[in-house]
Amino acid sequence: MAQKSKSPFLALHIFSDLSTVKFLAQHFNASTSYVNHIPLHLLVGPAAPSTPLPIPACHKYSVEMYSSPCSQYISLPPEALLLLGKVVAGGHRAMSFSIRLRRWP
Repeated sequence: MAQKSKSPFLALHIFSDLSTVKFLAQHFNASTSYVNHIPLHLLVGPAAPSTPLPIPACHKYSVEMYSSPCSQYISLPPEALLLLGKVVAGGHRAMSFSIRLRRWP
């Protein structure tokens, strides 16, 4: 028996006799296994995240457990880009553009 997915299952629910359950639980890579029942906290809330942070016993999950740091890109409005392009290009009006750019919110 081979598991096609390389990543572990979040949870494995097995409903069978104990010898079959033992065999299946040993051969599937799962973060947790449940035998012949579904825990109540899984019916009410979201599944537990894969995180190195400790999970509280009351199953209240924090935002940090479901978050990962990532870059965010922002862009200026098109008018500001045109003004910035004129300032960078220089010329006799570059000083007045740079003054207006400083006042731009």
